[in-house]
Amino acid sequence: MNNLLKPVLVIAATCCMAFLLTLAPSKTFADENDIFLSPGVKLTPSTLNMKSKGKFITAHVRLPGAFSDELPPPADVTLHLVINDNETGDVVALRTARGFWGQLVVKFSRSEVQELIGENIDQFPATVSFSISIDFDNETLSYTDDTRVIKPGKKAK
Repeated sequence: MNNLLKPVLVIAATCCMAFLLTLAPSKTFADENDIFLSPGVKLTPSTLNMKSKGKFITAHVRLPGAFSDELPPPADVTLHLVINDNETGDVVALRTARGFWGQLVVKFSRSEVQELIGENIDQFPATVSFSISIDFDNETLSYTDDTRVIKPGKKAK
């Protein structure tokens, strides 16, 4: 093989692999037995700053195979704060859209989520659990995810 062609092929192969990896479902939905097909939820950001003025908390929900892309969007999606195994408060989704591979992308108001946390958590940093309930016409799915919450103080000068 031509020595000038080798670096070009290596770069092309690397770019193709990087692109394909961005399309693959996240390992955050994995369990030990089924890396890519397990239903679940991943909330972003993974660390929530209580002083942030962002607009959204996003839930990336991996639905079970029975909930294919041909089904209509869910009737309702709600986020709950989980404290001592009990759900408290709720934030209704602002937007819901279908993603790739049976994924549902849900946007929640960041200010409403921060208000819910502020009413129930007083020690920071903290790790809080959220439950996402997804209501389809005849079935409700529920998944949980943990998020780190911080409330930084003033910066030293």
